[in-house]
Amino acid sequence: MVQHAPFFGRQSEFNVLLAVYEATVAKNAEGEFTGPRAIAFVGESGYGATRVVQQLYYTLSRDARWNGNGYWPPVFGSNEVSVAPAMGDTAPQSLPQFLWIAARSTEHAGERVPGESALPSIEQQLHLHRQICTANTNVLQDARRHLQEKVRKDGVSDVIIEGLGGLFALTGLPPIPKIADALVGAVQFLMRRAKAPKTADAAARTYASEQGKQLLNGMKELTRNGAIPLVFWLDRSHWVDAASLAFIEAFWERAERERWPVLFVFTHWEVEWNQRSQPGSLDGIPGMQAHVGESRFVTRRLGTVPDADLAAYVRYTLPGLTNEQVALLVEVAGGNFATMVENVGDLLDDDAYFVDRDVRGPLSGPAMQAVREFETKRAARVRQRFQKLDAHCKDLLSWSAQLGPRFLGRHLVQFAQTRATFQADAKRAIDQCVNPLVVLNRLSRDLHEFRDSAYFHEARNRLAVLEEDVREIQVFFSTALREWADLCFDPIRVRAALHEEQEGEDGAEMIDAGALDRAMLFAPSYELSDEDVARLSPAAAQTYRAKCDARLAWSERAVLAQSVLATLRLCPDADYQQPAQRATLRAYVAAMNIFSEQRDWVHGRKCAQAFAPIDWATVAPHVVSMQERANLMSLCSWADAPDGVAALLPGLLAHYSQLVEGRIEPSTIYEASPSLRLLTLKQMLEQQARAARDRQDMREALAAMRQAVDVAEFLEYDKRAGIEQVQQLWPQDQNASRIIDVDDAMSGVRFELADAQYELARTLQSLALMQRDAGNHEEAMALLERSISLLEPLAADSSTFRAKDDARRDLARYKSRLGQVAAESGDLERAREQLQGSLAWFEQMHSDTESPDVDLLVGFGEVLCCIGWVEAGAGEIDTGLAYLERALKMARAGAQMHSGPRYWHAVYDVLQFYLSYMSPDEYPQKWCEVATRHMSEARRLNAQFETNEFTHYAETLQRVLAELDARGLSSCGA
Repeated sequence: MVQHAPFFGRQSEFNVLLAVYEATVAKNAEGEFTGPRAIAFVGESGYGATRVVQQLYYTLSRDARWNGNGYWPPVFGSNEVSVAPAMGDTAPQSLPQFLWIAARSTEHAGERVPGESALPSIEQQLHLHRQICTANTNVLQDARRHLQEKVRKDGVSDVIIEGLGGLFALTGLPPIPKIADALVGAVQFLMRRAKAPKTADAAARTYASEQGKQLLNGMKELTRNGAIPLVFWLDRSHWVDAASLAFIEAFWERAERERWPVLFVFTHWEVEWNQRSQPGSLDGIPGMQAHVGESRFVTRRLGTVPDADLAAYVRYTLPGLTNEQVALLVEVAGGNFATMVENVGDLLDDDAYFVDRDVRGPLSGPAMQAVREFETKRAARVRQRFQKLDAHCKDLLSWSAQLGPRFLGRHLVQFAQTRATFQADAKRAIDQCVNPLVVLNRLSRDLHEFRDSAYFHEARNRLAVLEEDVREIQVFFSTALREWADLCFDPIRVRAALHEEQEGEDGAEMIDAGALDRAMLFAPSYELSDEDVARLSPAAAQTYRAKCDARLAWSERAVLAQSVLATLRLCPDADYQQPAQRATLRAYVAAMNIFSEQRDWVHGRKCAQAFAPIDWATVAPHVVSMQERANLMSLCSWADAPDGVAALLPGLLAHYSQLVEGRIEPSTIYEASPSLRLLTLKQMLEQQARAARDRQDMREALAAMRQAVDVAEFLEYDKRAGIEQVQQLWPQDQNASRIIDVDDAMSGVRFELADAQYELARTLQSLALMQRDAGNHEEAMALLERSISLLEPLAADSSTFRAKDDARRDLARYKSRLGQVAAESGDLERAREQLQGSLAWFEQMHSDTESPDVDLLVGFGEVLCCIGWVEAGAGEIDTGLAYLERALKMARAGAQMHSGPRYWHAVYDVLQFYLSYMSPDEYPQKWCEVATRHMSEARRLNAQFETNEFTHYAETLQRVLAELDARGLSSCGA
């Protein structure tokens, strides 16, 4: 682990930062936190902003007040340029007393524009600390075992109450209500992790649920509902991407609303900061400009580092230098701390610079002359250093620049080994570039990045004289990606493959090594339980553990998946029987799964759109299996890529229809289950119905959805018949042990029946909405009433249904939709009854949870919107507008939780009703303020999600605002 060097310079800046932190964690007279604060350090690269923030971590991690239980390691762990500590070498048996979440924005391919999103890194850290707080502490392990024993009988609440005493004893924290919230969240988290989805439809629902409980709720959960401080640091915030920026805005808004003790820290380059300033507006990070200049947002500009501080660093690092030599190094550093560190690294890299080759002694005469030749300007010094690197280092850096500012070292090493002219140890040369030359940062075991973009540009410029190398590395990297895709493909069958034991020549158990590689590389989050590992042979278990140690890290998978999009091209008319084309297609499928795993729907949509032109009928099942295509279609749906869904649907529909009819044999364990076949077929029929509806072909849409209902009804009938069979096989007049067997069997089939009833209710509701769209309101209401009758017992009795919360949420939503259809039919009394019943359910669910998911918030907004337009349409304008205002806030809260554009459309649906019932003649200023804000937001959403689907909102609002301005109603013209 890297030792922390003393802190040199920037003491006054650090004192300011520490003071802002203390103000953040201070409480008012009522003993409550007062909300978030922010500080931005603005300065040129190398001026020490990063070191100032790191020093705050070092200070807090050594302070008994904030780390008395030793949760946080004393240093960052990987290197001194890290922004977040490495927790891998620690096994804390406690909960944190403060939380540190940090990310570094990146430049896109050296183009001086924002690169990849910081959100995956943030989510990775939240996931890591959740694991530590729920799995690595004895109390929560006991809670988990206790939960498994009692939840079927006693529910969750009793387990929570009984576990509180142990939690207080472990943490030493007082028994306040907010700590109870922490254990509630922990137990709920354990429950959410219970089982992985078995079908593509279940996987899609899981993705949707996780979307709503990601970053903001993760922050809230880990800070115990704002009971402990959180430091959120975004380094290089001048490269912040639109998605991360939107998250920061939402984070600040929520922290301010709920008074969380959050310290936002931004380190920002000065030139970019000044360029973002507009005449007459506050400078700063877009979206937070309103807070810059307030006491809650401090801006600190950094100048050059004082000579005395630079000299102190030199004397600490090179204690044998004379005063003259120290002064010379200070002079050529040009007041830049990064330049000083690099210059010292150059000297330490070659002991010939020192008298008697002793780095503890003074510099030699020739070394003094060499130092005098160091450039003092930062850009010139970077160029000079790069040119003086040895040929092997320059080659490696230039090749890596072809891969981008971030790259995997393994690919660089492998390529170097193919070059006959490269005689050096490539891995050692990369290590040398990290330390002592500090040209590269090591972000993880295999992921590297250029420490300063100036080095990246120097390396990329050198590619102009390496044309042959450029072509060869492109071919090599493309080949490497294809080989990776073939190796890691087919993740869904990993578990089955791992347990397919074959007899070896010596009769010993053997494991499919390829399947193991797929499990560890493609599905890095996939882990066998201890019981599963125990079932493997000793050799297989050893191999499994070794693969666990070597698998790709979160950030490495992100780089690999993005490399697929940047390097490989899918050809619609390609022959996918050919190895290269087959591997390219598999690489895109693998990348799509990684994007979905990391909730990166911006790249996920780009990937999904590449599937649309492919004629999947020409792709053989052994290239991409039907099961994998079903999963892929679900991911395309969640990425809002309907063309990708439409391309995959016909073949899948035909395949699963033939499976259900028994005309073909199942090819996988998954397909061997009749229930799973039927569920997947139902999903295909629903997708076919939606595709037809989008084409305005309501006749085909209704026919396909009726078929989906038929399949769902058959499933429900089949499970009901299963209960009757159990009752016939095990009559109740048997002995006590037999009765226990009956109870176990009945419990299982009741769960399956409840699941089938839930699927039927959802499918009936989908058919009802299509009937409404077709103008068949009576049929729609009858279907919704039947759907509601199926959900009511499931929502009321948690003992017979695995997804009680889903049943409650959907019951409330379906009541809302029944009320909406009734209102459209003119039955206002019935509409109000159903809508108020729906509202009561949503209000209860919202009050029952500290972390409402996105579906709950969007559904809540939907019913508020329905009540609003019903009341406003009936002439109760003020009442309707009040409901619509609440609906707008709820829809926005849900949209901000999701990393894709899907739920933002609900915001603009509500806005349409809100503005239509608010008279601009009566409320001109308010009307224009709301419209102007949402017009600007629509444009921002286009940029954030790299789309134009919000353009019509912006253009419509702009046109109406211009018309109002022309009428002289306000000064808010566009």
